[in-house]
Amino acid sequence: MDLQLFQNLGAELEKSLGEITTKCTQCKRCVRDCAFLRRNGDPNELAQKFQNGTLDVKIIFSCSLCQLCTAVCTENIDPNRMLWLMRGWAVAKGQVDYSLFRGILNYERLGFSPLFRLELVTQGCKTLFFPGCATAGSRPHQLMHVIRLLRKQIPDLGVMLNCCGKPSHDLGRLEYFEDKWRSIENRLTVLGIETVLTACPSCHQVFQQYATGVTVKSLYQVIDISGEQQTLSRRKNIRIHDPCTSRFDTETQRAVRSLTRMLGFDHTEMRHHGKSTFCCGEGGSVACIDRELAKLWVGKRAQEADGSEVVTYCGGCAHFLSQSLVVTHILDVLLERHPDTARAVSVSRFPLTYFNRLMLKLKLWCGF
Repeated sequence: MDLQLFQNLGAELEKSLGEITTKCTQCKRCVRDCAFLRRNGDPNELAQKFQNGTLDVKIIFSCSLCQLCTAVCTENIDPNRMLWLMRGWAVAKGQVDYSLFRGILNYERLGFSPLFRLELVTQGCKTLFFPGCATAGSRPHQLMHVIRLLRKQIPDLGVMLNCCGKPSHDLGRLEYFEDKWRSIENRLTVLGIETVLTACPSCHQVFQQYATGVTVKSLYQVIDISGEQQTLSRRKNIRIHDPCTSRFDTETQRAVRSLTRMLGFDHTEMRHHGKSTFCCGEGGSVACIDRELAKLWVGKRAQEADGSEVVTYCGGCAHFLSQSLVVTHILDVLLERHPDTARAVSVSRFPLTYFNRLMLKLKLWCGF
C-alpha cells in the first residue's frame, strides 16, 4: 500500500496540480465525452481555480472519478488523480459536509461491522473469494451458485464477507480507508492467502491497487461454466457495459465477453466500451451531491444502448442504470441458465439487501 502518498498528501497534490497546469494543452479531448468537465471546465481550468482558492468543494465532489479523462488524454496525464487528491485535501482541511454522504457511509460502516463480516477459511486454504457488499445484498442466490461452482474447481476455497473501503477511498477519507484496508491485508497475511478472487469490480480495483503479496483475479477470469446447461433461447442485440472501475482491466473485459458467448449471447459493442467506457452515474458518490449530473451519465449510456438489453458485471452499475435501461447482471444470466435454479433468480433492493447479507452469512456459516 502506498502509505507515502497518504502521509504526504499536500506534496502529492502540488505535484499533480503542477503536471496538469504545465502539460494540459486544453485540447478539450477529455471534455468532449465527460458530462462533468463540460459543465465545470477542463482539467487545467480546474487546477488553476483550485490554486487560486476559487474552486467550490461541491464541484470537486461532482466528479465521478471514472478515469475517462485519464484514459483519453492526448498528453498522457492524469486529471482523475488530481481530482481525487483534491478530495483528500478537502477532507483533511475539514471542508466536507459528511451529512451529504450519510447513506453511503452508513452502508460502508455496516459492511465493516462484525454483524456482516465473515471469514470461512479451512486449513490449507490459499484462495479466497471476496464477493463485496453490493452483490451479496442484491444477489445472494447468485453468489451461492457461484461459490458452488468455484468449489468444484477449488475445493478448499475460502470466503470473506467484508467491505473493501472503496466509498471512503473515493470520498478522500484516506486515514479511515488506510486503517480499514490495513486490517484486511493483515488478515490475508495471517490466513496465508495467496490468491484473492473478486466479484465486484470496485473491490477488484482496490485490491489491484493496494494488496501486496497476493495475486488478484476476478471470478470471471477463473470460473468454469463449461458443464452448465443452457435452458433459455439465444437472445440478440445485447450490449455489454464495462464498469468504469474495470476501464483498464482488459483481462476481465475479455473474460466477461467469453462468458457471454458461452451463455448464448450475441453482442454488439457500444461506441464507448472497454478503456473508453462511460460511468453509470454512481461513481464517486456523485448522486449524493448532484443527482441530475449522475442521471446525465445514465442518459449517455442509454443513448448508446439504443433500446437493447445491457449486460454488466457490476452490481452498482446494474442498479443505477436500471433507471433507464433493461440491465442484467452476468451472474443473473448464469443462474437463470441453470435448470435447477432458474426459478430462484431475483434481484433485491434496499432495505431487503441488509437482510439478504445476514442470511447469506448464516447460510455460509452453516455450510449451506
